[in-house]
Amino acid sequence: MTSPSKENQNDKTAKALNQALDASVKNLSASVVADLEKARNTALMKSAVGSDKTSIFTLLNLIFNNMMFKVAAPIAAVILISLTTINQPKSIVPEIPLAMMSDQVPTEDLMLLEELEFITWLAENEQNALL
Repeated sequence: MTSPSKENQNDKTAKALNQALDASVKNLSASVVADLEKARNTALMKSAVGSDKTSIFTLLNLIFNNMMFKVAAPIAAVILISLTTINQPKSIVPEIPLAMMSDQVPTEDLMLLEELEFITWLAENEQNALL
């Protein structure tokens, strides 16, 4: 905090400075005043355009720092991930019939079955490669 004598000196200095500035403005020519007004208007237009950008950034900052967003975003992510994993298509490979598992099955049928399994596996891999 300043002493009362310094405050009086600051007030006197500020008043003298304001009076000097007011006097210098009165003595300016009309062309200088017009140039200053044009520069002021240009600066105000640029600041108005910049404020739109800051308002968008301010809005995004407000949204992402909101507690509701911090809670809702992870919940939504978990729901989306669980929905995509639940709806995965099931394998189309047919099960081997129990009759084929007995010892009485001829070897030709087993060879045919192995070829069928290989062809099914090959077709699935081609489908996966295309995806």
